[in-house]
Amino acid sequence: MRFRRGAACWPWWPTPRRAGSGAAELRQASAELGVTGCTLLDYPDAELPGVPLAELEARVAELAARHRADGLLVFDETGVTGHADHKAATETSRHALHRSLA
Repeated sequence: MRFRRGAACWPWWPTPRRAGSGAAELRQASAELGVTGCTLLDYPDAELPGVPLAELEARVAELAARHRADGLLVFDETGVTGHADHKAATETSRHALHRSLA
C-alpha cells in the first residue's frame, strides 16, 4: 500500500513524471518483494500530515485485513529522508499495527 501518488516535492522532475509516479514504482517494488497485491491510495502529495490519523489508520487496518497481511514494511521514525508524508505514513502504520495487537 502506498498512501499517495506523485512527487510534488520534487519540482525538478518533469510534470508528467511527477503526475504519474507512484503506481509503476509500487508495482515494481511489490513484485521484487514477492507481494501479490498492492493498493495505491490517492491522497495528495505533501498533504498526508494534515489527514486525521484515525482516517489513515482505518485505511491501513482495512487493507491489511483484506490482504491478510503478515506484516508491514515502513520507514523508520524519521521517514528516512525526513519527508513529512513518509513520517505520517510510518506513524499511521505503527499505530494501526499496535491497535490490531491490543
